[in-house]
Amino acid sequence: FGLRPVTDRVTFIIDRSTSMEAPFAKTGASRYAEAARQMAQFLRDLGPQTRFRVVLFDSALHIWKDQLQIANTTNVGAASAWISYQRPLGGTVLRTAVESVLRLRSDGTLDMRKLEEDTVIVLCDGATTDGPSWVEGLIERVGSQACVVFHCVQIGSSGDGTLELLAKLTGGDFVRVDG
Repeated sequence: FGLRPVTDRVTFIIDRSTSMEAPFAKTGASRYAEAARQMAQFLRDLGPQTRFRVVLFDSALHIWKDQLQIANTTNVGAASAWISYQRPLGGTVLRTAVESVLRLRSDGTLDMRKLEEDTVIVLCDGATTDGPSWVEGLIERVGSQACVVFHCVQIGSSGDGTLELLAKLTGGDFVRVDG
């Protein structure tokens, strides 16, 4: 989707909600399948010096590996296969996925011993369950300590402003692609 962040520690947060079954206009595949394809291509372009993990979200979280993995052919293939096995279902609860990736404890503080990534790429259709009201408070509370940049891709035009705000407040890029 045109993102070119310079990183070697990245987590992908991918929307697995029912609305991601809609066809992606440019390819005819689902938005979900296109997000998975874009993730794999991004990792192949970055090469095996990169470490990554994947978090899928809908009304629940689905995590492929709890720690960053080397982006070699085997791991990228395994992550892609795992993603393709999953099927879109449920709502778009992005907030839980973001809090999980930031390794927030139950009291809302960061667990810096577990936070490995410096870059998060969110691939989502943009219409989230909670809307953007939580983003500013979360980033104000943990942003400077976490030092994580969120790059957000909105696949489709039905966004609610959450992705734009998350990218803006963390110094990341926001891209909208028609889907």
